[in-house]
Amino acid sequence: MKPASEYLVGGIPAAAAANWGEHTLTLRFADVDFVFRGLSESQRDVVAQRFAALVVPVPESPGARPGADFAPAAVGAFTPTPGTCWEYDLALEFQLTHLDIAGPSFWARLMRQSCRAEVRTSLEDRFFIGVFENVFRIVSVYFLAQRDTLVLHSAGVAQGGLGYILFGRSGAGKTTSCELLRDRQPGADEAPHAILSDELNAVDLRAVAPGVLLQPMPFAGDFGHDTLSSVPVPLARIYALVQAPEARVGPCARAEALARVVAACPFMNADPFESDSVFERAARLLGAVPLRKLYFPKDPSFWSAVAADVESHAAA
Repeated sequence: MKPASEYLVGGIPAAAAANWGEHTLTLRFADVDFVFRGLSESQRDVVAQRFAALVVPVPESPGARPGADFAPAAVGAFTPTPGTCWEYDLALEFQLTHLDIAGPSFWARLMRQSCRAEVRTSLEDRFFIGVFENVFRIVSVYFLAQRDTLVLHSAGVAQGGLGYILFGRSGAGKTTSCELLRDRQPGADEAPHAILSDELNAVDLRAVAPGVLLQPMPFAGDFGHDTLSSVPVPLARIYALVQAPEARVGPCARAEALARVVAACPFMNADPFESDSVFERAARLLGAVPLRKLYFPKDPSFWSAVAADVESHAAA
């Protein structure tokens, strides 16, 4: 993660006004209402277009819900960003009661207890959606953690009413695996695949029956958003992707599995005030759902190895 000085010219930017506008937008997923206030009309419209399937009426007492309040800040308060596509890391500073977040053209402070963020940004046009999604991701990760839910940077897929997590370091094949399963023709006795996300997926550890639930999150990486499923499914397997010339499934030692899961927990795995809870939830997840290594040749044959692994486990 980068220092905040990479994005902020003179420290925390001052708010030029109390808000961008009087518009409020509520987005619902995982049975949670996330409320975003202080939006201008154009900001509201670009967010509503992107998250159209999640928009619901504003609830009573919106300020008590997780979400964010937006206010304008001067363009000069932020480091100019390149005009071309580029990758970046957010700057996160962790405190006991809150965390400060800085990124391209925005600063935010997220209060831990309420999971509401104060956001200041100079953007109102179509690029505002990048600011909004960055804040929405972090707010949702921290709020879901309060509900005993672990968010993983991963690909989430479902078939026949069961969910699967595929994850690994950048370039391991999360998006590629989603593309291959989307295009794969299922066999005569197979159900088609549903793609939950190629970026973030939530594992709800509260469920007793039918088991740990894989909860889709409304975020996507390179795969895109238009074809994602929003239906939670029981989590059957977790696979750590390892690039290899031939598809096969192999064991993963428990200590390595725990390290891999914690490394895939965005934001909170770097938070010194949350590390114990992240390890505790990761350990419970591994106690409930098997994690295996999936040697992945980046072709459709990998799913045959998954199916064989699931079948052999069922037989045992």
